[in-house]
Amino acid sequence: MKRRFTKLIPLEEAKKIALSNTEPLEEKERVGLLFSSGRVLTEDVKAKFDVPLFDKSAMDGYALRAEDTGKASKSNRVKLRCKGTIYAGDLGEIEVEPGTCVKIATGAKLPPNANAVVRLENVKANGSIVELFERVLPQRDLIERGADIKKGGLLLKKGEVLTPPKVGSLASLGIAEIEVYKKPRVFIVSSGNEVKKIDEKIEEGEVYDTNSYSLASLVKNCGGDPMLSPPVKDDEKEVEKAIENAPIDADLLIMTGGSSMGEKDLIPDVVSKLGHVFFHGVKIRPGMPTLFGEVKDKLIFGLPGYPTSCVVSSYQLVSPVIKKLAHLPHEPKTVEARLAKRYESFGKRRQLLPVKLDNGLAYPAFKGAGAITSTAHADGWIEVPEDAGVVEEGEEVEVTLW
Repeated sequence: MKRRFTKLIPLEEAKKIALSNTEPLEEKERVGLLFSSGRVLTEDVKAKFDVPLFDKSAMDGYALRAEDTGKASKSNRVKLRCKGTIYAGDLGEIEVEPGTCVKIATGAKLPPNANAVVRLENVKANGSIVELFERVLPQRDLIERGADIKKGGLLLKKGEVLTPPKVGSLASLGIAEIEVYKKPRVFIVSSGNEVKKIDEKIEEGEVYDTNSYSLASLVKNCGGDPMLSPPVKDDEKEVEKAIENAPIDADLLIMTGGSSMGEKDLIPDVVSKLGHVFFHGVKIRPGMPTLFGEVKDKLIFGLPGYPTSCVVSSYQLVSPVIKKLAHLPHEPKTVEARLAKRYESFGKRRQLLPVKLDNGLAYPAFKGAGAITSTAHADGWIEVPEDAGVVEEGEEVEVTLW
C-alpha cells in the first residue's frame, strides 16, 4: 500500500531546520602543512619573528649609502667603487664604506652601512667603477626587516580557511604543522534490491551504486571524510541494522533510496522507530522525498534514490550541514547567465533545473530525475519558482554552481 506525505515544507524552512539542529564540531587535530589547504584554524597564528628577518634588496642593482649620491645628476656624475657582489642566500658581510657600493641581487641581504639600492638600468658600470646620474633617496628599492609582519603580529585568525596563499604564509614562518578542526565523518549507505557495488557484475534490472560515489565526492568538496557502506536490500531489518551499525565516529549518516512513500521505502519508518524525524518531504522538484532526522545523537539524511534527485537535494540540504559541521562557510557560489531556451515549469513545487553553461548562456539539462546525465552534463542549477509558469529565452537567471 502506498503512503502519502503528511506535510511538504518549503526549502527555506527545511534548510533552517537542518542547520538549527547542526553544531560545528569542536574536535581538533594537528596536520602537516602539506595537507592543511582547505582546513579551518582552531586558533590565532602570530609571527614568532620579523618577516623578512633582515633588510633586503627589492631589485637587482647596487647597494649603497644614499648620502654618497646627493650631488649626482646628468651633468654631474657620481662615481662609486664596487667592492663585490652579494647574491640571495649570502650573509651580506661586505661592508659599504663612503664612496663604495656592492652589486646585489633581488632578495639578497643588504650589506652593512647600505641604506638604499639603485637599479642596474639606472647606472653605467665600467669594471669596478659605477657611475650614477641621479640622487638616490634613503630606503629606495629595499625591503626593511619586519616590513611584511612584525614579531608578535597577527598573521591568521581562528576560524580562517587555509587557502594556498595562507599556507605559504605559514611556511614563511617555518610552521611545519598546524592545529585545525577535524573533518566531519560522513557514513553513506545506498539501499535497494537493484543496487550493486561497482565492482560486481550486473544483470538486467540492476544498477550500479551511483549515489554513494556522487555523495562521497560532495562530502570531500564540503570538507568532510566519506565512509561507504555496501548497498543494503529493501528490508526493514537490513536498513535498521545499517543505521544502528554506523561507525561510532560518524558525525552524519546519509541513506539514499527508500525515502519516498512506496511499500519498499522503509527509511522514514526506520528513522521514526530508532530516533526522530525533523522533516520528511520538501516542496522542490526533484528531491521532494528528502528526510532529515536524528538517531542516537547522530544526524541522518534520507535522500531520494533517483540520481538527479539525490544530487540536487544533497547540494541544497546536505552540503550546508556538512560545511557547518566543518566550520566552513556554506553560501553557494553563483553566476549570472541568460536562459538559452524557453522553459515551461510544471507542478506546484519549486523546480531546481540543472543547466549547462556556455558563453554566458544557461541550457536546460534536465532529462528526468532518474537520468545520470541530467547532472553530469550540467554545471549547476537554476531555481524556477512554483508560480513562475514559464521562463522565457534570454531571461536573466542566477546559476548556482555544483
